[in-house]
Amino acid sequence: MKAQFGITETILIIGVLVASGITIYQLMSFYKVQTSLSKEEVVIVFAKDLEAIIDKATATTGDVAFVYSPPLVRYYVKIENNTVFIHDKSLNKNASFSKATLEIVSNYFEDSKKITIVKKENKIFVMGRCLEEGESCYFSLACCSGFCWGKKDNYNCKSDCAPNGEYAPDSSACCSKYLNSSLQCDNPPVCEQESICPGSNDQGIWVDSRGNKCCPFDRPVCSFNHCCPEDKPKWCDNPKNGGARCMSEDEYTTECKNKIPFVILMIQINSPVPNFDSIAQACKDKWSSISPLKNCPDVVSVIPENKICVVSNECNAFFELLNCAKDWGYEGKYTRIVGVKHGSYVCSPREMGYTLKNYEVIVTIDNDIGRVCSHEFGHTFGLCDEGYGNSLCNGCSSGICNLGGTDCSGAGHCCPNQPEQNSIMCSSDLCNRGCSYGDEFAPSSYAHLEKELNKYCGW
Repeated sequence: MKAQFGITETILIIGVLVASGITIYQLMSFYKVQTSLSKEEVVIVFAKDLEAIIDKATATTGDVAFVYSPPLVRYYVKIENNTVFIHDKSLNKNASFSKATLEIVSNYFEDSKKITIVKKENKIFVMGRCLEEGESCYFSLACCSGFCWGKKDNYNCKSDCAPNGEYAPDSSACCSKYLNSSLQCDNPPVCEQESICPGSNDQGIWVDSRGNKCCPFDRPVCSFNHCCPEDKPKWCDNPKNGGARCMSEDEYTTECKNKIPFVILMIQINSPVPNFDSIAQACKDKWSSISPLKNCPDVVSVIPENKICVVSNECNAFFELLNCAKDWGYEGKYTRIVGVKHGSYVCSPREMGYTLKNYEVIVTIDNDIGRVCSHEFGHTFGLCDEGYGNSLCNGCSSGICNLGGTDCSGAGHCCPNQPEQNSIMCSSDLCNRGCSYGDEFAPSSYAHLEKELNKYCGW
């Protein structure tokens, strides 16, 4: 059964962490508008995802790590002689691939919910189980806790981060997040970019070796020239009640009166898009008319960039779109990037667009862009598909939890929205959830978006 506007989950890079000499990409499912996958195809997608991550790791300069959530529950992976073999135990289906570049270290594992792919010292490690406290380790990412430290050249997984003076293989283990040349945790000579706070006179401010004013480690986030803790990373000068202070994301959304611009940067992919200014305006108008931003439409603006961004892989254009935005001087000047391709599909037939959950980039065709933009923007603020790719979950207030793909049963994270009538998040009711498609955000979706978007209106 085919969905006219189906959403299938595959992998997605949602964040980047930088440790000592190693970049860690955290991967999880992302929403991709395309023809529904059959169950027999899932193991093939699994293999293609894994191969793509290994290719990305191989092509990346220096050490790098990825954490991937596989689409299968019952499977095993066998790695031998640089060949990765995947077996779907439920359907007795197989997929495999071989690489001839870097050595892929032999391994075997089964049914892991997370798979870690690491390139370290020009070898690829594919691991299906994190290490428990007390087990020997070579880097922090291999530990369930994320902390690997101990005596010099004799590290173990620990439950807590390492204080200054302790030895560690990477800075991820250190409470200070800095490792000196002796492989000991220490205060960094240069503070993290998010901690640089040039206009701040807050207590605890310190100056690094480059002369930057830096926020203290217990309040490492600079927000409007004030240092805030990670659990309250937003500074509000004008709260509805009380004095100026750092706030959590939720409190900032409901209690701070500062309006925030919502800027949509539209970028053409690989070739000019006809009537691009009108296309960009249609994306903005639909989103700002059906989302809670309709209460403050003056904060929403769109930038139709006339340059063309050349991407090598239209099926995963996120990094190249981000790089184009950065190269063209837009870094830090947009809320969402919309990559637009002229034609009837993106990447493969019937695929109208794709995005990342809680991310800043979407990719779409120029046809019916208002509807596609709004649907995909909904996903970037955490909304789930209502008609499929979810399971009935009694423990969730919405009644459903997110699975991805077209599955109708299983375990996953609770969805903020529930299946409803006339919902733009119900493109097809394959799981018989009782929802139907519409051109608006239904009540539960709209209520969730209010929590996410009210901050832009200053509420």
